[in-house]
Amino acid sequence: MSAWIQTIPLPLIGLLLLGLMIASTLLGHRAGRPRQSERNEKGQEFLLSAVLGLLALLLGFTFSLALQRYETRRELVVTEVNALGTAWLRVQLLAEPARSEVTALMRAYVAARADWSQAGSDEAERGSLARSTALQDRLWARTANAVRADPLPVVSARLLDPLNEAFDAATSRRAAEAVRIPLRIVNLLLLYTFLSNFMLGHILAGYGPLRRVSVLMTLVLLTLALVTIIDLNRPRAGRILIPQEPMIQLRAAIAPQA
Repeated sequence: MSAWIQTIPLPLIGLLLLGLMIASTLLGHRAGRPRQSERNEKGQEFLLSAVLGLLALLLGFTFSLALQRYETRRELVVTEVNALGTAWLRVQLLAEPARSEVTALMRAYVAARADWSQAGSDEAERGSLARSTALQDRLWARTANAVRADPLPVVSARLLDPLNEAFDAATSRRAAEAVRIPLRIVNLLLLYTFLSNFMLGHILAGYGPLRRVSVLMTLVLLTLALVTIIDLNRPRAGRILIPQEPMIQLRAAIAPQA
């Protein structure tokens, strides 16, 4: 995805947002200076409260959407690991030589899935995804052949269910990473934020000199909220990443013992 929200580093986004919010507030304060000698009109405070209240509502709603997607991705990691762990245990029910062959494929597949989970760039993600997809086909074909050749297919066939669940979870994880907050919504939220800052400065101009420390702290808090939303919307390039410890631990647990 080539949108700015995915490519620009988060610290730079934060600095740009803070700078633009400071500029819009100062611009609004400058535009409201001719009113400083006049008595502040009634209702302006209520209008500002309504605008900032709506901004808080929009921030909370957008944050909730981003957090919900984050939780979905996190739960899918656990779902996939649980299915792979169950499949690994049931592989041991297969007779030789199928057990050794499927075991090797399982280890390679889990390693590929762990690499995909930890891939930090699009190129690394595509490479690990291609490996895991190829291994998935080989693993399913070899497991199906082993089940058909097993003299006790009722027992070994139970291996297919968790394996299929793991493959479904892998597909769901890829789909969940593609589902993000639309860029149009983020852009509209930023535009509303800048307009709210302009109104803030414009109304505060009626009360004399701008209280720089209070206003600056308010803008910093708004910046942190916006950067957190953007961070949650970046599954691989952000600072708030999905914990991959369950997959890493599974890879270590099924690795050949020295």
